[in-house]
Amino acid sequence: GDTTGKKQEDKGELVIRIRGCAATVVAKVLRYLYGFQEEVDRFFDEEVRDAVLLAKTFVLKFLLTQLYDQDHFPNWGCAMWDAARDMAERVSEELNPNIRGIEGMAHNWLDELLFDADVHFEKDIFEKDGAMTLSDTGCKILLRHSALNCEEMLVFVSVMKFVQVRWGEIDSAQVAQWDRKQEKKEKEKLKKEEEERQAQLEGTLLDSPRDEDKDKIIVKPEAYKPRFKYEGVAKPFLRLVRYPFISPERLNKEVQMEERFLKISPTDSRGMPLVLRAVFHQDGQRIDGWDTELCWTPRAGSVIYNGEWEWIYGPSALSEGRWPVMDKFAQAQFCWTSEEEILAHDLAKVELFDLDTEGVGEPSVHDLLGTFMYHFPMRSLTEEADQSKHGSNSASFRSVPHGNRNSSKQGKEVMAHILKEIRKTKRGRALGPEALAEAVRKAATSAKTFRAMADTPGMAGNTRHVFAVGRVRKGISGWNKYKSTDPRLHGRGFVIYWSHAEARDAKSRFSGMPMSRHAGVSEDECFLWEEVESTQKLRIEYHAPGDREGYQRSRGVASADDAHNA
Repeated sequence: GDTTGKKQEDKGELVIRIRGCAATVVAKVLRYLYGFQEEVDRFFDEEVRDAVLLAKTFVLKFLLTQLYDQDHFPNWGCAMWDAARDMAERVSEELNPNIRGIEGMAHNWLDELLFDADVHFEKDIFEKDGAMTLSDTGCKILLRHSALNCEEMLVFVSVMKFVQVRWGEIDSAQVAQWDRKQEKKEKEKLKKEEEERQAQLEGTLLDSPRDEDKDKIIVKPEAYKPRFKYEGVAKPFLRLVRYPFISPERLNKEVQMEERFLKISPTDSRGMPLVLRAVFHQDGQRIDGWDTELCWTPRAGSVIYNGEWEWIYGPSALSEGRWPVMDKFAQAQFCWTSEEEILAHDLAKVELFDLDTEGVGEPSVHDLLGTFMYHFPMRSLTEEADQSKHGSNSASFRSVPHGNRNSSKQGKEVMAHILKEIRKTKRGRALGPEALAEAVRKAATSAKTFRAMADTPGMAGNTRHVFAVGRVRKGISGWNKYKSTDPRLHGRGFVIYWSHAEARDAKSRFSGMPMSRHAGVSEDECFLWEEVESTQKLRIEYHAPGDREGYQRSRGVASADDAHNA
């Protein structure tokens, strides 16, 4: 503290040195703080990182808000959220009224970051944002979150980049510290030598070494010994990747064979390599406690891989509209679940045939989820008459244009709810047609939106309660050959509903119709649907409880009556 009693203006100029921040960024903030202008000048993209650092260091909530209002969050979401989170933890709102509401802002930004994780973890964005700006604590919070809405392979790539940058910072600091230590030793050595020379000149050195002994003294240079190693820095982050939700092909080729990953080779508490454990997990092998130890439950953006199948949970599998999945279903393998097991869970399973006849991977599991939740294709009167006469699997059905109930008043109410949730998440930011279509796709199948509609009076019946959807993985060729030997491959896909009424409705509407998927939003804010080219007219099987013979016939198993007649 100053004890001179002089005022600042009497002392002369006050100089504050700010390192690591561009002068142009500081100037923009100071012009606003000292009232030279009513708003902060717009920041260029290359200035945002310095502006976030300035806001974090000096606890300037208004600066983070300005950056958000200037639409920098899509490219710098990790940096802005982590700064807000850090400010909320370090500073009390009661002691500093200028940051009032910072905790709520950090919470909202975390929701947005998780929802659009596939954007923020995209390689080009994450390299300049998350990898360079996230703190260790912030990175671990994101990796532990089940609401992270992106593919696990994207998570792995982002973690490897974050670790690489983090190690570079730590290693540079270690080298600099070692250099300073060596420089200090060198100065002390030179100082001691100078003192010895002075002592010799003054004749006060009593025990100077003899000349013949000096030749025997060998000085060995000290080797560089880092305090931290790359493996030790990387392992805590790589243990948070949920490897079973990376496709088997990429897990074996891109993850396991990654050069830096091989050097680290993360293991569980029992010493088993995590990639090997992930392979067992995908094959359906479980050991009590092992998977919960690593929190290997699916995230919001996870695709689950089991043998020849890939599948995802729908919003109805969650508790109160929040991730993770309900505990009793967290380790389920619904692609292999028998009819009896499905009924024991009080669920209804619809099986899809002729889904992807060309094996190109379309429609995706996310396409299936959106279609079987929201699409209500209309049939012509002739088809409805044929349906009641011949059953829903009749080959005489004609394909009709995809008129759909989503152009009705009820359908517009559904879209209005979805757009409302998007506007909440985006905080009023404008979206182009492609970005809006992608946002609708993600919001429509999110648990939060589905729960909001379920809690709204009059919305019941406008959506279906989908528990899970799945299909045979792309690249599994010759599935008809496996059909007779592998009872698990009895169809190209499946949809599991909460109720048998919804399963019957899906069968009546989709069987004999081309497969469709969400294609965007119309001008009057309704769903747009398009046919999937690689799919024939769907053949759908659904068997009500007690329909044992129909269930057996669908799998080519003769019933007792069929055998007797034969």
